[in-house]
Amino acid sequence: TVKVNDKDQNQQLICNAFDYEKIKGISYEKMIEEKNGKVNVCLVVADKSEISRPVSIFSNGRRINEVYQLRSYMRLSPFRSYVWAHPNLMGFIDTGGILEPVITRDDFKHTTERNNIYKKLAKNIEPELKTLVDQVNQKSYDSALEQWESTLGKCLSASLRSKKARALVFLKEAEKNTDKPFSQNQSKAAEKLLEKIDEMVEKEEEKE
Repeated sequence: TVKVNDKDQNQQLICNAFDYEKIKGISYEKMIEEKNGKVNVCLVVADKSEISRPVSIFSNGRRINEVYQLRSYMRLSPFRSYVWAHPNLMGFIDTGGILEPVITRDDFKHTTERNNIYKKLAKNIEPELKTLVDQVNQKSYDSALEQWESTLGKCLSASLRSKKARALVFLKEAEKNTDKPFSQNQSKAAEKLLEKIDEMVEKEEEKE
């Protein structure tokens, strides 16, 4: 927690670390052990992409970059932005003090430790993340498909009701414009047409 005193506004601002435990989804935590220390991978695959917090990578408590923008790693990454820029994947990777940032502080210097960590991320971590991301994509697709089917059913049902209304108007106008009222056979034919439309409406409503 960091407290900041704003003298101009005469108030105190409290800055807290983002709490990933509040995100509903699948937690993913791994540790990569190296001779010089450990790399902590703390991620979560959210059920819904309500906020944008792409996975960031840190060194000695300082944020270096978002993983999908880390050029040195993207050259080795098997799934690249498909995994690391996915809106449902968020969290952080803490390298401790194992890796040394470049002067611009947006990447890491080329070292043996960097190569080892990148290879383990690409080989062991990323394939597992892709599986989780695939599952989220499938759920999202299934949900969208259900909504689409429901909407289509409602539209079809409304269309059938509209057809029945138009049919009634047409039959009334037809009877009005004829010299004689509908015969018994014509009336029965009209009733069958309306019954057929009713049956179609009922079938569509049962599907909803």
